[in-house]
Amino acid sequence: FETEGALHFEQLADVYISLNGDASPDNFTEYKTTKAPQLQVIFLNRLTDRIGDLSYKLLARIDADLNVTLAPNPEIGQRWFPLAIALKYNVALDRANHYVSYQGRMKYIMPVYQALVKYGRRDLAYQWFIQNQNFYHPIALAKVRQIVLSSTQATMSLADQELIARAEYSIKSHRVVY
Repeated sequence: FETEGALHFEQLADVYISLNGDASPDNFTEYKTTKAPQLQVIFLNRLTDRIGDLSYKLLARIDADLNVTLAPNPEIGQRWFPLAIALKYNVALDRANHYVSYQGRMKYIMPVYQALVKYGRRDLAYQWFIQNQNFYHPIALAKVRQIVLSSTQATMSLADQELIARAEYSIKSHRVVY
């Protein structure tokens, strides 16, 4: 959808990108003061659409200005954490872990797990998965397990295979086994 506000927040993202983390747009506080959280989502969607133009330095600037890592809105986390993971903005990892630990909806957690696996952090995805397996709904659990474990088939060590077998047993019996 396109409205004046949506276009304005896309432009805000574009200006951030053009400044490449060296400065902040003059109107950056509009992100924090908007009463329409969907405009913040549009801003983050624009960043995601232009991920090839982003850098660690740019994400650090955006986070310093807008405090996105600590945003309580799950719609923000669903978009911000995959960007942070992709660009190795590890400052956001602890909060991303917290996010997938309290937010169990597949819609919100799947992009985080997908990004972890896609960008070489399967080990972290697996660790978080094990920590949260008893929290997730069985359907979410199965989907996350599929994402986390699908990337390991050819390269798993015997120790990893044993851990996975224990995790699967634990999931089937709904109890933690270590």
